[in-house]
Amino acid sequence: APPRIETNRSSSSSSDNERLSEISNLPNPVLAKALTRRQADPVLSRKIAEQIRNPGYGMKDFFNDVVQAYPELELFFITEHPDRPNNSSSGNSAETEYQRTIGALFAVYWMMRLDGDGKAGFSFGCDEQWQVYSEVPDKYFSKQEVFFNDMEWEDLQKVTSLALHGSVDRIEAMLCLTAFHDIMKMQALCPKVSPVHAPYHGYTAGEIINDHDLALAYVLEYYPDLLPSFRILPEASREVVLFTQNKMHFNHGWFVQAEAPPGAMLSSFKAVAQGARGADLAFYFFHWLTDLSGAEGTPLGGAEKFTLGFPRSVLSAFLWSIPYLQHVASETETAVVEKYLQARFRSALPDHSLPSGASAIAKMRLVTMAQSGALLVLQAWDQVPVSVQQVLSVEMARTGARDQLFQSSPVSGSPALLVYYGPALLQRCHNMGAMVQSLC
Repeated sequence: APPRIETNRSSSSSSDNERLSEISNLPNPVLAKALTRRQADPVLSRKIAEQIRNPGYGMKDFFNDVVQAYPELELFFITEHPDRPNNSSSGNSAETEYQRTIGALFAVYWMMRLDGDGKAGFSFGCDEQWQVYSEVPDKYFSKQEVFFNDMEWEDLQKVTSLALHGSVDRIEAMLCLTAFHDIMKMQALCPKVSPVHAPYHGYTAGEIINDHDLALAYVLEYYPDLLPSFRILPEASREVVLFTQNKMHFNHGWFVQAEAPPGAMLSSFKAVAQGARGADLAFYFFHWLTDLSGAEGTPLGGAEKFTLGFPRSVLSAFLWSIPYLQHVASETETAVVEKYLQARFRSALPDHSLPSGASAIAKMRLVTMAQSGALLVLQAWDQVPVSVQQVLSVEMARTGARDQLFQSSPVSGSPALLVYYGPALLQRCHNMGAMVQSLC
């Protein structure tokens, strides 16, 4: 198994009584006391962001720098009682959550270096001397080899470019966010809602916020100087980091597989995204990718969540969809979906013209759902009764969004239905008879 990172633990004694009067007014005294003497290193943080793409800036250098620059990494090992293990809301040990965070930081490192050793690092990780493998190591890595050879790296590069623009400020913001994004999984650190902020997303005064994303958002929003690595960021970077902590109410699977109408998929997401820049949405998705990349807790083994345990076709579809989703703040939900469906149809069936007329949206959604069965489902359409075609054309073209219609197939009225497990049904069809039966 790939080696784990040696935990960097420094003294975490909370016996210091300085500033106790101030600490007692903060949302969590344990968190406040733990950070009393800890400062982020703004010079080193900037250096990491500037050097991350430098071929001479190795993984060991990067690791040594991030653990020195970002003191929040030590919070995984803070406890009120040194003899009692620190419990996490995820059910994982503090050690595992620390390893997952380091894995996410390494994913940022690799994704910033896709034009160099980043592809190999993302796929295979490194050896015990921290050297990224320059060739396929051995038979143990057969799945990683397939991932390395077949991954659509240009789509991952596009998301990276959209999210960070090569901007040192945005790279630094991503590094800081990644360092502290999961600290509120440590239950001892979760904040209590102050009466002046109540209610907060359903939490009442004096109630502990046990949702780790909302807990972090609460601290960033109302106590922005409490976390040292957040404190060193400029205001614009703080805003984009805080944006990532919103509850997006977005099912990415529904979107990429065209399971749901625009209103059900994107209305809540659009409400959160109002006022955000398209690049901020890409920043959110980049963070989601790096967070999931480190989820196995084996940071020196590459992005094993993706290389070993995640369907590559699903990952590719997610990556492919992000450039379309970044327009949700500036365009209607229905316009975003229609452009995505048209692009998916062209990609799946490049020798076919876009469908038109009353059945256009239904055909595009079915092609998107069927994935590798795109041609078969389009041919099966002509074999089903006209009455079935008419029902599908109407029902699959309802938007579920007030005052919005698809341009290709404008249908008003409600309800707009979620075709739950529609993709799973169509993807199991491998002959014309099965596909026709599924459509009927």
